[in-house]
Amino acid sequence: MNLTLTPSEMRRFAHQISLTEIGLEGQEILKQSEVTICGLDGIGVTVMRCLLATGVGRVRIIDSGFITEDWLPEQTLFGVGDVGKMRSIAAREKKFGGVNDQSINLYSTKFHKNNTDVLMGKSKILVETLHRSMLSSEMMDYADEQNIDVFSAFCMVKKGAFGLYSDNRKKEFREMINNINFKISNDYYGLPFCFSSVSSFIGGIMACNVIKLLLGMYHKDSELYEIETINFSLNKLL
Repeated sequence: MNLTLTPSEMRRFAHQISLTEIGLEGQEILKQSEVTICGLDGIGVTVMRCLLATGVGRVRIIDSGFITEDWLPEQTLFGVGDVGKMRSIAAREKKFGGVNDQSINLYSTKFHKNNTDVLMGKSKILVETLHRSMLSSEMMDYADEQNIDVFSAFCMVKKGAFGLYSDNRKKEFREMINNINFKISNDYYGLPFCFSSVSSFIGGIMACNVIKLLLGMYHKDSELYEIETINFSLNKLL
């Protein structure tokens, strides 16, 4: 492999390069990699920031939503001054610290079958984190056609779920994710609860798994986890 890490990147990622699981070659793989994130909500913000901080060369963001006051507690990127702006446009004003000025592409649109090739670029990993949404059948069909691995995550107050749609057990994954029904309840008030910590927790796990997948350390197989957001307990459903 023709290594292209700059002296600055060698210093910046020295701790990661010192890890046997990553090394110099692994850091170069990350720099050459692309990942697409559909949804710049609380979880999506964390995944994006973690991937860029780890040295992934290009992160593509798809989001057509707007920033509202009641959404601010979910994430750690936007503030009161960003309320009313489109999330993708407001994100352009932030400094992310990618490996170069082209490390992030932002698209103010929705993911659908007519624009997928443009939005995905060379990426073979799609991270779907749209708030209170489930991985759509249309998106899974596209993933099957293009041999794309899809990480999906969503959270509804007390419970959430995240998982990987890839290779084996796809049929079971589809059946399970389409039948998950989380109740939105209001009885969590009074408990020690922080929405941004939940988003960061789930997003951090997702980002770590994406990095493992890019480095060939992840056993590619469909799996799904349920998460209790009050105590962060995980239950493997598939």
